Amino acid sequence: MIKPDGLLGNYTERIKDVIVDYGFSILREITTQLDQDSASRFYAEHSSKRFFPSLIKYMTSGPVLVMVLEKENAIADWRTLIGPTDAYKAKITRS
Repeated sequence: MIKPDGLLGNYTERIKDVIVDYGFSILREITTQLDQDSASRFYAEHSSKRFFPSLIKYMTSGPVLVMVLEKENAIADWRTLIGPTDAYKAKITRS
């Protein structure tokens, strides 16, 4: 999923190029606007965390691009491509 700032900042094509260059196929894509209920369900695993309300506010602040990707070993390769989801760990590994 390309989040609202990615779409609004015109980064969509660059992000998709990186995805394809990493060996993924984009099988399907759709631009949509998440409502509070759908965003809350998508991020339900984080519902008890302090940042949850701001996450939902952010994810409903603009359109998102949802993609279906395919690749051999897709999950492991996706995690490698995007890096750590923890901001502190990401700063350390990207430095």
